[in-house]
Amino acid sequence: MKWILFSVCITIALCGVNSFSQPHCPDTCDPQQCPPLNPNPCPCGTYKGMCDCCEFCYACRGQECNKVGNQRCEGNQICQIPDGYSIYHIMTGQVKGVCPL
Repeated sequence: MKWILFSVCITIALCGVNSFSQPHCPDTCDPQQCPPLNPNPCPCGTYKGMCDCCEFCYACRGQECNKVGNQRCEGNQICQIPDGYSIYHIMTGQVKGVCPL
């Protein structure tokens, strides 16, 4: 049991370090290497990712968002942790973030 708890703690710590680390951006932008927009077209608009190269869809107000992946919400709002939950619940996949209304 202690080994499982230790493994979970290490996994969460490593995910946290990875998700908050600076991105590894290429020297030049190649839009052909970017992931496709999902959905396409984006109902709430798009934004450039951390490397200022690829376009990503804003999550709309009130929709679920990817807090770990730093997904932005419409109006450049920050993906929120739902009331009653913590970053632990987000990191372990127990709950998703939500865009403020």
